[in-house]
Amino acid sequence: MESSIEILPKHILCFSHLRWDFVFQRPQHLLSRFAKDAIVYFFEEPVFDTLNESYLSISKRSEGVNVVVPHLLEKIDPLTVNTALTLLLDKFLLDVKMDDWAFWYYTPMAYAFTNKYKP
Repeated sequence: MESSIEILPKHILCFSHLRWDFVFQRPQHLLSRFAKDAIVYFFEEPVFDTLNESYLSISKRSEGVNVVVPHLLEKIDPLTVNTALTLLLDKFLLDVKMDDWAFWYYTPMAYAFTNKYKP
């Protein structure tokens, strides 16, 4: 039988409709366990709270778990939300230089801005 270290990618990027800090549920439970053998990025739904420029905030929650929150313009046109998220994700993936990675979806809405990738 293979160990989890051999079958898990080095990086897991999870897209979720839940907030990491809301209630400890199945996503947090599973991803916390995966974080023992992989680096986990938990990509939350965007918040619309910036006036100048969209950005990502990244904060560590526990060993191996990083929460990524997209901050988008307060008055962004709903039709351009996915474009803004794609641009932020492009920059994020360049910055973290993931060489072995997988996407994990807890929301199908994320597919609209991630479908160009082949993790």
